[in-house]
Amino acid sequence: MAEKFIHVHFEDRKVRRALRKMGDNCKDLHKVFRGLRPSLRDNLQKHADAEESPTGSRWPQRATSTMEKLEKRAHSARTADAILTKRKRRRSIRKKGATAGGRFAGPLRQKQILSLLGKLPIGVKTMAKGAALEAASTASWAGIHNEGGVAGHGARIPEREFVAFSGEFLVEASDDLIAFVHKGWASA
Repeated sequence: MAEKFIHVHFEDRKVRRALRKMGDNCKDLHKVFRGLRPSLRDNLQKHADAEESPTGSRWPQRATSTMEKLEKRAHSARTADAILTKRKRRRSIRKKGATAGGRFAGPLRQKQILSLLGKLPIGVKTMAKGAALEAASTASWAGIHNEGGVAGHGARIPEREFVAFSGEFLVEASDDLIAFVHKGWASA
């Protein structure tokens, strides 16, 4: 009785090429991170508008004393319209002044009074650096608002986290990264 042998030959050249292509895509992740920047900005702004941290917890409200000061400031004899009129007059008088480019801040607007962090969340910059995505505030004093603590003159500021990656953004980023790396397999 003669024995029969089975001979199997497996050619893995295509698999190696696909894995190499996926590895090359891993080196180009900065393209994905650059594409995620607008989505991150929108996500951070959405949470700031909802006055909640990107992790989902609500921001603490202002202290009663702070609210009283803001209400007094908003309802003082100099209303926002009076301030605006006065500043327009100043602008026409001095085209350029000591301030940067002759510009100065506009009047106190109701939305800024009501918003817990004012314009602070708008100043968050997103950067794609190599294989990383960073979000950072441009204001040097933003950290005390993001993490909470005691400010320079002893004011206690509660944590109102506004610079962080939310779960929904991380899912989106993960999906985009996986799709980009898997493109290497499909194109091999």
